[in-house]
Amino acid sequence: MNRSFTSLLAVFTLLILVLCCTAASRERNRVWRNRLILWQDVTRKSPNKARGYNNVGVNYCKGRQLDLAIVNCSKAIELNPRYGDAYLTRGNAYDEAGEPEKAIDDYTKALNINPVDSFTYYNRGVTLSKIGKVNEAIADYEQACKYGTEAGCEAARLAREKRQGRGK
Repeated sequence: MNRSFTSLLAVFTLLILVLCCTAASRERNRVWRNRLILWQDVTRKSPNKARGYNNVGVNYCKGRQLDLAIVNCSKAIELNPRYGDAYLTRGNAYDEAGEPEKAIDDYTKALNINPVDSFTYYNRGVTLSKIGKVNEAIADYEQACKYGTEAGCEAARLAREKRQGRGK
């Protein structure tokens, strides 16, 4: 009797363990189903880490929820003023929101932190070009090209041609 009770207790314990692991796995799968929910979960679990807020901002920016992107990136910057990616992401949101001067300011701050970030040079060049600052845009495109963004090379060439009156 003692042996069968022990066996039954072991099976029951194993069953409870399997059920608990199944429930935990289902919950984690819910979090991983999309990136926004994943990064929101990160900010809940690590509220003092800038990366989570920046990545929430990235996902809001992709979803064209620009106000929420700006709020989350601003929180990331508040937590870590030396986190260049947050300035880049917030700059992208400002640019998309039609606030080019704020975008340029954030891109410049990002470049002060990481002066070899080709994507930031490229994005700042795009924004400068939109507001008619072609010479400054070309300089940024050339930096983007120098640091490895192929699109920067092509954008610099096209902007030079346009400036010389040969563009379409």
